[in-house]
Amino acid sequence: IFFIVEARQQLQHTVRLDDVKSIRDYDAVFIPGGHGALVDLPESPHVIRLLEDAVREGVLIGTVGHGAAALLNVRNVGSETASGSESGSGSSSAVATAATTVLPPKPQDLFVYGKKMTCISKAEEDSLLSLDERIKHCLPYVLEEKLRDLGADLDFVSREDTSRPSQTTTPKPVAMPEHVVVYDTLITGQNRFAAEGVARTIIKTLKAASIARRSQRVLGGVAALKIGGGEEEGKGEVCVGVNGDKTKSDVVEEEKMNKSTEKKSGAEGSSDAI
Repeated sequence: IFFIVEARQQLQHTVRLDDVKSIRDYDAVFIPGGHGALVDLPESPHVIRLLEDAVREGVLIGTVGHGAAALLNVRNVGSETASGSESGSGSSSAVATAATTVLPPKPQDLFVYGKKMTCISKAEEDSLLSLDERIKHCLPYVLEEKLRDLGADLDFVSREDTSRPSQTTTPKPVAMPEHVVVYDTLITGQNRFAAEGVARTIIKTLKAASIARRSQRVLGGVAALKIGGGEEEGKGEVCVGVNGDKTKSDVVEEEKMNKSTEKKSGAEGSSDAI
């Protein structure tokens, strides 16, 4: 009950994206779907900046359905066109030219290029649009086609494919199966029924990274941790970067480990005395 109350309070006092100073203050970015995401998210400078910072810092990024549209204009780390990247020194004429001429990014500069991921499929989109023809004329593009054009390696599950297990007990229509794809720190869900699967995968990954951070402090040698990867789960291998930052759960677990170590040391001391 306390968790529900706390979550409700946080939702009622959300932070504006332009007020977020550092992505390091967050463990993950979760982007829900909906047709509005196709219009609002790809062109938002605040969304682009935060997602490029997330890519740079190795922060988990999770998207559901149309939410993958937020990644369309996100550049890779080191890209010359990435937001906030240093352009280096140059002549004033070169700066003036850059200010008036916007060059299209190279395909390999885009974050989605070559990434195995998923989003709402064209077949599912057509199924939704058939319910209301008015929406069809308002959509700027089909997300699946747009991502393919940008070089994304899209992976879908059709309604006939029942070989992959479900991570949720939420009832869903046969036309929209649950499907989650994990690629490094990118976790994507095919449609809204994959939202729970994406959330659970993010939590699982964060827990594994937290364990790795604690191991790094105790053993001093852990640099990365591979998790998931079972064929039975329908997921690939994911590598989670490790850093020294502590979360609330880290502090609690560290205190438990310290107490356990103290008890063990006390027991060994008593044995020596005997």
